[in-house]
Amino acid sequence: MRTLVLMCSVLTLAACSQGASDEESARIIDILEISAGQAAADIGAGSGDYSAVMAEAAGSAGHVYATEIDVGSLASMRDRFATSGNVTVVEAQVNATGLDPGCCDAVLMRNVFHHLTESDAVVSDIYENLRPGGRFLVVDFDPTWVLSLWTPEGHDAHGTTLDTVRGAGTSAGFRVERVFDEWDRPGLEGLLMNHHATLLVKD
Repeated sequence: MRTLVLMCSVLTLAACSQGASDEESARIIDILEISAGQAAADIGAGSGDYSAVMAEAAGSAGHVYATEIDVGSLASMRDRFATSGNVTVVEAQVNATGLDPGCCDAVLMRNVFHHLTESDAVVSDIYENLRPGGRFLVVDFDPTWVLSLWTPEGHDAHGTTLDTVRGAGTSAGFRVERVFDEWDRPGLEGLLMNHHATLLVKD
């Protein structure tokens, strides 16, 4: 059984690392309403794939902040966006984004919430980072046995629930604008994991 779990976990992790799909990218930009001249943030940006998508939508008059904690990812993104005129790579902390208050019109957190050890503090910080009317999209997946071998430290399972995301958002002052019980993902990742999304708005 452990061998089966390991094989499924490795295959799923490989699927998750394939980068931004065109369909999901378009959906994210549409829901966050990112357009030319706006400022947005990609929290826990990893390789920066979605940061690049957001930067293209924001255009040269807009700006994107790609935040990360991982040292390797920070270095990789700094190389990737070295010549970009509208992407800034920001080192985050476990309890803070590293961003200035009121700096953003939109914030994305994709497959990151379930890793947070101080989620209430981070979500409250994001509330402060957003301007009035700002939109915060959290995409994640239900707790799953498939990735049980990589359960984040301090968590009972790998993944998070819609209720947990909603609770953190409303506690920070956000209004729940829209909930996506099923957030389609292509291939093996979509087959083995039930993704969901929550759109939060700062009134």
